[in-house]
Amino acid sequence: DSDNIAVTYSSSAYIGSAEQTHDTLIVKLTLQVFFIKSDSWVSQQAYNNHYALTHEQMHFDLTRIAADGFKQRILKGEIPPDDADSYIQYQYIEAFRDMNHLQDQYDAATHHGQDHVAEQQWEQYVRKQLVAIYGNDSR
Repeated sequence: DSDNIAVTYSSSAYIGSAEQTHDTLIVKLTLQVFFIKSDSWVSQQAYNNHYALTHEQMHFDLTRIAADGFKQRILKGEIPPDDADSYIQYQYIEAFRDMNHLQDQYDAATHHGQDHVAEQQWEQYVRKQLVAIYGNDSR
């Protein structure tokens, strides 16, 4: 979008396995949240603009929150032992959809960072979520 002064692309991924041992399903997952540097950019106008960069940090933080949502889906779910891989993949796709929806909500509510009041409200929401997940806002 030509109106943007910065763009952040972040995402999440997982690697893992699920195996049945006797009457127990053992699930091992490694969850990654990452910043896609090659698709992200900042204009000279935003380079030293703390407000604009904070907005972009929030996009990354929303990805972290959505990734935790995936983790919670797996921890709280009834994973079918005979189809664990498909179940986990489905939950990942649902969490990915949630992430995209959350990102869109954030940009719509803040008018891509132009609404400072909405931006503060979202920042409070994000910090609260990060504290719930990590015990602090872990920035």
